[in-house]
Amino acid sequence: MEQAFSYPRFNSDVQPDNNRVQRTSLKPTTLPSTPPPILKEHYILANFDSGRLGNELFRLASLIGIADKHRYMPVVDRHIASITSIFNSSIRVIKKLNNSRRFSEKAAGKYDTRIHNISTHYNWTLNGYFQSWKYFVNVTQTLRKEFQFLPHIIKEAKQLLPPRYKPLIGVHVRRGDMNSLRQIKRGYNVADIGYLNRSMGYFRHTLGSVSFIVVSDDINWCKKYLQMPDVKIVRGSHVVDLAVLSLCDHNIVTTGTFGWWGAWLAGGKTVYFKNFPKNDTWLDKQYEKSDYYPPHWVGML
Repeated sequence: MEQAFSYPRFNSDVQPDNNRVQRTSLKPTTLPSTPPPILKEHYILANFDSGRLGNELFRLASLIGIADKHRYMPVVDRHIASITSIFNSSIRVIKKLNNSRRFSEKAAGKYDTRIHNISTHYNWTLNGYFQSWKYFVNVTQTLRKEFQFLPHIIKEAKQLLPPRYKPLIGVHVRRGDMNSLRQIKRGYNVADIGYLNRSMGYFRHTLGSVSFIVVSDDINWCKKYLQMPDVKIVRGSHVVDLAVLSLCDHNIVTTGTFGWWGAWLAGGKTVYFKNFPKNDTWLDKQYEKSDYYPPHWVGML
């Protein structure tokens, strides 16, 4: 049971960014009512100084989840501007957070249990990627409200969808930069056509007649290998591509955080590529797969 919750006013530790558009101003949201009241003088901020859209979504989601657990106020700085131009988010954008200590994660894709023990005597800045569903499992419904695409993005995405008379499966094919020798050595692993055929076959077998919609950073490769009667390959901006995936009934994930978030936002069945990160590599040491992939998702090779 959730009840309406209004954020408290900011104190002198926070310098609000008054140059932001009105849409990013503070709005009421809903948070679980069981923990004790939030302390007005305590704020937590995430460092958004690098990363693409999928990485930013992990940081923002984890920020909101961690703040909720500790009854802190989540705030972000101007580096979050790309997010607030996509979603109708109520999170507060500030210029600076004073009296702040830094919490740095141990690994990008491993749930860091030290987060449970941060002192409540300070404001905090989160430094890292925080790529685990465990950081925000407590605020799932709140995030689904925060991560609602703006109407013009949804309108453009819907124009790319095929007729909805059968289940629609989103397929994100990440290749591009993952194919470089440097990235391969680090542990990034591009899903091959065998995995895509097997994962698509899984949905054909379990759901019967289905439609697939493919988004990718390598459209030419997809046109060469995925031209099938029940497949539609589309090209949009990265934001519209993510919205397309979110509008699907189910999803197939290959490599990277972009497709991960497309599947999470859709909320249906998800098949993911089990060989990401590649075993026994530098990147593999940064991830615990049970922390990164939700337990109800289905892994395939």
